[in-house]
Amino acid sequence: MMTSGPHWRDSVGPIKTVAPGAEECISYQMPAFRIDGTVLLWFEAGANHCTFYPGGIVERFKSELKAYKTSKGTIQFRPDKPISAAVVRKIVRYRIVENAKRRSRKED
Repeated sequence: MMTSGPHWRDSVGPIKTVAPGAEECISYQMPAFRIDGTVLLWFEAGANHCTFYPGGIVERFKSELKAYKTSKGTIQFRPDKPISAAVVRKIVRYRIVENAKRRSRKED
């Protein structure tokens, strides 16, 4: 998987804490984490910044992400200023619940 040093891994590590069954994969030609066949979030590491793509839920965490460049589905941060583990865990938990709701609706 693509990483950019310990700071990047510091930001991704909390994903496995919340979703120990999550597996790293490639989706849309980007590294991602998925659980039960559904992607939780995508990520990239560049020379000057890293990006999480958790889907269109970023607005729900706007106050906790005010120090970062964000858009509807993107959180961008510098490798030396990673997103806090607590916020990453909240985002992952939210995505797990959202994905479960979607799966439930599809099964009905």
